Amino acid sequence: MGYFTPVSENASLTEKVFKQIRESITSGHFKPGDKLPSENELAESFQVSRTSVREAMKLLAGQGLIVIKRGLGAFVAEHKESPYLSDLQNILLKERENLLELFQIRKILETEAAAWAALNVTAEDIKVMRELIEQAEEEGKKPLVDKTRLNKINSEFHYALVHSTRNKTLVKVMTTLIDNLRESRDITLLLPGRVHASIENHKAILKAIEEGDSEKARQLMKEHLEVVENTIKNMKEQEED
Repeated sequence: MGYFTPVSENASLTEKVFKQIRESITSGHFKPGDKLPSENELAESFQVSRTSVREAMKLLAGQGLIVIKRGLGAFVAEHKESPYLSDLQNILLKERENLLELFQIRKILETEAAAWAALNVTAEDIKVMRELIEQAEEEGKKPLVDKTRLNKINSEFHYALVHSTRNKTLVKVMTTLIDNLRESRDITLLLPGRVHASIENHKAILKAIEEGDSEKARQLMKEHLEVVENTIKNMKEQEED
């Protein structure tokens, strides 16, 4: 069990566990069909609670990276990814510099994702998103906000929201998009009042999803993302002047 390293308390434990296990799979340390260590073994390696491990495993399963078999454990999924999806992800990676167009694609997909989430969300999904909002609120109250940590928490909220749609292909595409739009999140968190506004936006979106109001969730997500889109547009116009 020497492959994994303990995780610290200064960021989401679930997020850190999730990322380490994901990296162990994508790097080939664990191969398709391999059985992952048990929850107890992982909790001991990471020095976290079994709850953190369990939530991380749910995120991994939602992304199609692992398959959880009741009574047997978690296994690395056999990858049968469509070549069309692979091509799309490659295009998104190549177009990373075109920030505005990438973000516009994200806005189209994630507004609908919010609507789908309202129809498919589970109590566990809501719990994960609520805990992430609480972490963001705690960070936002600090005299000196750690923008890097807040950025990660916000990203995990959006990952969790997309995961709750139960559409594995959308999860894979959105993971690539969100990862490649890190710069846009860095930029908007620097805007006056944006930290608090972002948290309130997330709370409102989650409330609509929890209530099963797909139309309201769609509209609130659209408005939330348009702030970032307009910021990118303004930057682009300034660069062209």
